[in-house]
Amino acid sequence: MSAKRWSKGGLAVMALTAGAGCSADDDAGGADAGAGASPLVERLAVGTACGAGASGMELTLQFMTGTSFGATGLRPTDAINVGGQSREFGELVGAESLTFGESRLEPLAGDAAAEAVTLGASTLTYTPTGGQPRAADDRLVVLLVDHSGSLKGQPDPLAPADRAKASDPTDARIDLLKNIVRRPTIPGDTYFSLIWFGGGQPTLGSEFGTPTRNRDVLVCPSGDDGVSCQQDAEMDGLTRLAANEAGGTPLADALKQTFDLLIDGEPARDLNPVVVLVTDGVEDGDTSLSGATVESEAARYAAHTFGGEPSAVPVVVVHLQPSAAAGFAQGPDPALHALACATGGEYFFIPDAAELATADDLAAQIAARFEGTWRLGIGADPAPTEPVWLETELTATVAGSTLTANPRLFASP
Repeated sequence: MSAKRWSKGGLAVMALTAGAGCSADDDAGGADAGAGASPLVERLAVGTACGAGASGMELTLQFMTGTSFGATGLRPTDAINVGGQSREFGELVGAESLTFGESRLEPLAGDAAAEAVTLGASTLTYTPTGGQPRAADDRLVVLLVDHSGSLKGQPDPLAPADRAKASDPTDARIDLLKNIVRRPTIPGDTYFSLIWFGGGQPTLGSEFGTPTRNRDVLVCPSGDDGVSCQQDAEMDGLTRLAANEAGGTPLADALKQTFDLLIDGEPARDLNPVVVLVTDGVEDGDTSLSGATVESEAARYAAHTFGGEPSAVPVVVVHLQPSAAAGFAQGPDPALHALACATGGEYFFIPDAAELATADDLAAQIAARFEGTWRLGIGADPAPTEPVWLETELTATVAGSTLTANPRLFASP
């Protein structure tokens, strides 16, 4: 299988110093490992920090190659040209390849000063989505999208909408999802399902909830310029979500029904799922009286099995900060972060939804996550004992290149 290609990832600032001994095709996109061409290791993307305390922490990483829609995240078996010889990428990178520079723990709020912390890499592993036994199975990408009134500034359905109170006044979350779905680097045999929730029940029964390989159902096909549409955009599922947001945010129920009726039901039972959850996190509780909570559903996704073997369903959370003008709490949501970490997913906190309209880096990182992720085990001294921001400099030296990322990540014990 050829390496999938996504562009530079994450909410980190990345830089590259190219060294000798690593080459690439002219298009920087790489090629099949067996074809003799080799990608250049170009960018380091840091995703999520999970765990804390005495047990240590774990960072999710992607080693990126290529540019624009031709970029990809490298897997252990992808070939790299080193000194004129083809080597598997997994042979060239390990925990010893990654070092931390100046790092600090910053309180989420209050007057407490930031505290210096020493970080050290201990292990580096690659985890295919769904686990190694399912690495070759057809994938199902579930787009689970918030469609509640708070997104357009109407958290109270009896009050008029107020743009100043909107979490996503320009529907930038829809731009992000279109960016992901349109990527030609995602294998053509990938299934997609679009489910939205807000006010009433999740829309699992719609024509967009049924898993399909036909992405034109979700987003109109691009024209020759890769942007304009070749058909009436009002017909596709994602465009329909850019209007008529209403009601509360029954997130727990949406997670429960997605698991019961889609992931663990027909016809998706044999597919290898990953969930992309986009929400402003304003949870209004379970509307079905089922007793579901975000925490209980996280446990179910984490405990998912296939063929008697563990096969957790990762939830990639894109958390839009709700509007302060609407009276909602600000900052990252520990429950959503815990959902991502418990399931082996990702947590991306977005302070301003407008940045999603041009978030090629984030779209690339999420798309790479459909294939799998690198996990870096680290020790922290002192270990955080409460939710904090972790700011650090991480440098990877691999295949003659030095890559640096400067992430600011939410960490919670």
